[in-house]
Parts: sequence; structure tokens; C-alpha cells
Amino acid sequence: MKIRGKSLMEPRRFSGKTVEEATDNALETLDANLEDVEIVVVNPGRSGILGFGGEPAEIDVVLLDAGASGRSFDSSSEPDDDDDAPDSDDDYEHYEPESLESDDGYEGELEDEPGRSVVSAPMADVKDEDSEPEEGQPQPPSTTRRGGGQRHRPESAGRSERPERRERPSEPDPEVIEFASEVIDYFLASMSVVADTYIREETDDGVPVFDIEGEDSGLLIGRRGETLQSLQYLVNLIVTHQLGRSAYVQIDVEGYKQRRRETLAGVAQRTAERVVDTGESAELEPMSAYERRWVHMALANNSEVTTESSGEGSDRFVVIYPGGGGNGGGNSGGARRSRGRRGRGGGRGRG
Repeated sequence: MKIRGKSLMEPRRFSGKTVEEATDNALETLDANLEDVEIVVVNPGRSGILGFGGEPAEIDVVLLDAGASGRSFDSSSEPDDDDDAPDSDDDYEHYEPESLESDDGYEGELEDEPGRSVVSAPMADVKDEDSEPEEGQPQPPSTTRRGGGQRHRPESAGRSERPERRERPSEPDPEVIEFASEVIDYFLASMSVVADTYIREETDDGVPVFDIEGEDSGLLIGRRGETLQSLQYLVNLIVTHQLGRSAYVQIDVEGYKQRRRETLAGVAQRTAERVVDTGESAELEPMSAYERRWVHMALANNSEVTTESSGEGSDRFVVIYPGGGGNGGGNSGGARRSRGRRGRGGGRGRG
């Protein structure tokens, strides 16, 4: 918007989350009314997602002479009640009021963009009702269990129906890769982690795998890989919301997940052999959800053992039972013999 009049000063740049907020900041700083200024929108700005990808709105503001507004302004005098204002007009180029400074990277809930809907990330490939959810996946899969007896888990009150499973693309989506790479770089910079990100040439079922390498990359793994999983979850959530469609990537740190999965598979096989030889069940040490899923998958085709997850919260662990069912398990922490053979009912399910 522009209002004609004789300018008394050089344009001053103001910013805000929106053009309206930037205008309010300008009027408050200049102690002026809307009819006293000329405003040129430099950048209308755009909202980000979880504090990422947003741009502030920017405007150039010029004070007009008294004849245009009916008020008198002296460009040589400093604005009243503004101790933080710069000493001269030249300082305004790099000046922003304190009211614009904010450490809030994200306020409130996610805002849906017009014409877009939030879609959960793709579902896991294992067709088991009790199987572990795909690591870093925003929403667990809705699947059916293989073989074995009936096991039931309590239904949560008010639980909504899960969306239909969507097939993953056979080839990586370039748009997903590009945006996910930007989000990962943003998080690394925010965490002051100096590292490089690569995309592995070999991907599973068209799922892009980002491998992070660097001196500080170990900080991204965390206890039981929980920090790494949280990062992957957030990246998938942001990419899915931003693109308005299902999107899924995997994130690894210098091959940590790959090595961990191979270790768990080896322990699972050895533990299963011991269970078959002794006829007694064995419990594994507590592990994360995606590690338990790896255990179930490692022994999925073993007809001599069955696996279940037991326990609560972060203390959940896998139990390996002798007997058919085609499921099994293990953990890098080593297996420990159970005090007594546990029944297979009781509402336990893999998780």
C-alpha cells in the first residue's frame, strides 16, 4: 500500500511474522498512524512447519510530511518512548525492535495449508497386528498377525480408524529426497552438529536412506538409538505435512542401524537355538520398538520358536518361546533365561 506525500526520511525496513505484524511494529516504533506513512511490501513472508522453512514478512516504511497527515514529525529527533531506537537513520538498515526477536521456533499446532491434508507416513511391510512399527514412522501400521493362537490387545477409548495402507514407490521420490535433505541439514545446524549427509545407493523398496557422517554425528544416536529415531520421526512428519502426501525416509549415523540390526539378528538366532535345545523360554533385555521389530523379523521364518513382546513403556522386551508360530527374537544385550515358562496369552502382543 502507498500513501502519497513528501518523504522526510529514507525507507526503514521492518519485519514480522506477517505483513500486518510488521506494519504494527513499524507504526509503534515510529509513533505514527497508518495515514502518516508510505509502506512497500518487500516480502510477504510465509509460514513454516514446526519452525522450519518459514520466512518473515518484510516492509519498507517511509514517514510522510505533516501536510499529508496533519501531524508534525522531525526526522532529526529520536522517537519518544523508544530507548532502543538507533541514533541515526543510517542505523535503521540493520535495526529490528526487540519485540520482533523471538526464540520460539514453533508455537501452537501445525497449521494445515489450504488444499492440503496431513497424511501419515507409509505403513510397515510386515503383515502382523502385533509387529513393531516401522522405525521413525509417524503412525503405526494396521496389519494382521501371522499364525499362532488368538492374542488381543485392549482397544483405546475413542480410537479412530487407521488410514488405509499406501504402497511405497518402487523408486525414491526426488522431491522427498530434496526436502528431507533440507530438513535434516536444518536440524543438524540447530543442534550445532558438524556432519555430512549422504544418500545410500542401495535402498529398500524405494525408501531413501540418509547416512550422516562426521565427528559430532555420534551425538545423534542417543541411548538405544532413541535420539536417532526421534530425528527420523520428525523429519518424516515435516516432509509428509509439507508435501501433502505420504513420505518416508530412513536416517542412519555412520551405519549404526545396519550394524545394530546385524548384531540383533545374530543374537536372535543363537538365543532361538538355545530355546529349542532346552525347551525353555528366554527373555531379552529391554530394547526400543524398532529393535524389537528387527528381532521379530529375524526369526519370522523360524518354525521352531515364537516371539512376543512383554513389559511396559521403555522396559518392553522380547520373549522367545519354544514351539511353532514362525516368529522369534534376540537382543545385543544378551538373553536371560526366564524364571518360568510364560503363557502365550494374557493379552501380550508384539510391540
